[in-house]
Amino acid sequence: MGCEKGVAQALERLAGVTVLSVDRSKHQARVRVEEGTTSPDQVVAAIQEAGRFQAKPA
Repeated sequence: MGCEKGVAQALERLAGVTVLSVDRSKHQARVRVEEGTTSPDQVVAAIQEAGRFQAKPA
């Protein structure tokens, strides 16, 4: 499984998260989070667990 696909799948499992894009070359994932569902910390944790990547909210 590619890095992008693994990160996207991990993010898609979170409540209220829509994955807009995952771009390994830019080291960037863009997501939309429905208010009141998943916290930024949960998004960061999912990315880090998916591939041991460093992540932080923009």
